[in-house]
Amino acid sequence: MALVISSFPEVASAAVFGSAGSQAVAFIALLLVLVGVVLAWVGFSRAGVRRSLAVLLWIAAGLLAVLMLGFLVDGSWAGAAVLVAHSAVATAAIGWLLLRRPAR
Repeated sequence: MALVISSFPEVASAAVFGSAGSQAVAFIALLLVLVGVVLAWVGFSRAGVRRSLAVLLWIAAGLLAVLMLGFLVDGSWAGAAVLVAHSAVATAAIGWLLLRRPAR
Protein backbone atom coordinates (compact mmCIF):
# COMPACT_ATOMS: atom_id res chain seq x y z
CA MET A 1 0.00 0.00 0.00
CA ALA A 2 2.85 2.36 0.78
CA LEU A 3 4.21 1.83 -2.73
CA VAL A 4 0.83 2.61 -4.26
CA ILE A 5 0.53 5.79 -2.19
CA SER A 6 4.01 6.95 -3.15
CA SER A 7 3.69 6.01 -6.82
CA PHE A 8 0.36 7.61 -7.66
CA PRO A 9 -0.28 11.24 -6.68
CA GLU A 10 -4.04 10.67 -7.04
CA VAL A 11 -3.94 8.01 -4.33
CA ALA A 12 -1.76 10.21 -2.13
CA SER A 13 -4.27 13.05 -2.39
CA ALA A 14 -7.07 10.71 -1.28
CA ALA A 15 -5.08 9.35 1.68
CA VAL A 16 -6.30 10.61 5.05
CA PHE A 17 -2.87 11.10 6.62
CA GLY A 18 -1.29 12.58 3.48
CA SER A 19 1.34 10.85 1.44
CA ALA A 20 4.13 10.66 4.03
CA GLY A 21 1.82 9.89 6.96
CA SER A 22 -0.03 7.15 5.12
CA GLN A 23 3.24 5.58 4.02
CA ALA A 24 4.47 5.68 7.62
CA VAL A 25 1.27 4.01 8.86
CA ALA A 26 1.59 1.26 6.23
CA PHE A 27 5.28 0.60 6.93
CA ILE A 28 4.88 0.62 10.72
CA ALA A 29 1.92 -1.75 10.46
CA LEU A 30 3.99 -4.02 8.22
CA LEU A 31 6.89 -4.09 10.67
CA LEU A 32 4.59 -4.77 13.63
CA VAL A 33 2.87 -7.59 11.76
CA LEU A 34 6.20 -9.19 10.87
CA VAL A 35 7.39 -9.03 14.48
CA GLY A 36 4.03 -10.36 15.69
CA VAL A 37 4.10 -13.30 13.30
CA VAL A 38 7.66 -14.18 14.29
CA LEU A 39 6.81 -14.03 18.01
CA ALA A 40 3.70 -16.14 17.50
CA TRP A 41 5.60 -18.66 15.38
CA VAL A 42 8.56 -18.99 17.71
CA GLY A 43 6.37 -19.03 20.79
CA PHE A 44 7.97 -16.18 22.69
CA SER A 45 7.01 -16.74 26.33
CA ARG A 46 7.07 -13.27 27.91
CA ALA A 47 3.43 -12.34 28.32
CA GLY A 48 4.12 -8.63 28.78
CA VAL A 49 5.89 -8.36 25.44
CA ARG A 50 3.13 -10.30 23.71
CA ARG A 51 0.44 -8.08 25.26
CA SER A 52 2.30 -4.90 24.38
CA LEU A 53 2.78 -6.00 20.79
CA ALA A 54 -0.89 -7.03 20.58
CA VAL A 55 -1.94 -3.54 21.71
CA LEU A 56 0.40 -1.94 19.17
CA LEU A 57 -1.05 -4.18 16.46
CA TRP A 58 -4.58 -3.14 17.39
CA ILE A 59 -3.60 0.52 17.26
CA ALA A 60 -2.05 -0.07 13.83
CA ALA A 61 -5.24 -1.85 12.75
CA GLY A 62 -7.26 1.17 13.87
CA LEU A 63 -5.03 3.52 11.89
CA LEU A 64 -5.37 1.27 8.84
CA ALA A 65 -9.15 1.33 9.30
CA VAL A 66 -9.09 5.14 9.33
CA LEU A 67 -7.02 5.08 6.14
CA MET A 68 -9.55 2.68 4.61
CA LEU A 69 -12.45 4.93 5.54
CA GLY A 70 -10.69 7.85 3.89
CA PHE A 71 -10.43 5.90 0.64
CA LEU A 72 -14.09 4.87 0.91
CA VAL A 73 -15.28 8.42 1.51
CA ASP A 74 -13.25 9.65 -1.46
CA GLY A 75 -15.11 7.13 -3.59
CA SER A 76 -12.69 6.88 -6.48
CA TRP A 77 -10.32 4.47 -4.74
CA ALA A 78 -12.67 1.77 -3.44
CA GLY A 79 -10.23 -0.93 -4.57
CA ALA A 80 -7.53 0.52 -2.36
CA ALA A 81 -10.06 0.64 0.49
CA VAL A 82 -10.70 -3.09 0.13
CA LEU A 83 -6.97 -3.84 0.28
CA VAL A 84 -6.47 -1.68 3.36
CA ALA A 85 -9.56 -3.22 5.01
CA HIS A 86 -8.05 -6.68 4.55
CA SER A 87 -4.78 -5.45 6.06
CA ALA A 88 -6.60 -3.95 9.05
CA VAL A 89 -8.50 -7.17 9.77
CA ALA A 90 -5.38 -9.32 9.38
CA THR A 91 -3.39 -7.00 11.66
CA ALA A 92 -6.06 -7.17 14.37
CA ALA A 93 -6.25 -10.96 14.00
CA ILE A 94 -2.50 -11.33 14.52
CA GLY A 95 -2.80 -9.22 17.67
CA TRP A 96 -5.57 -11.50 18.89
CA LEU A 97 -3.44 -14.54 18.07
CA LEU A 98 -0.61 -13.21 20.23
CA LEU A 99 -2.95 -13.08 23.24
CA ARG A 100 -4.81 -16.35 22.68
CA ARG A 101 -2.05 -18.66 21.61
CA PRO A 102 -0.13 -20.04 24.57
CA ALA A 103 3.62 -19.73 24.43
CA ARG A 104 5.54 -22.97 24.05
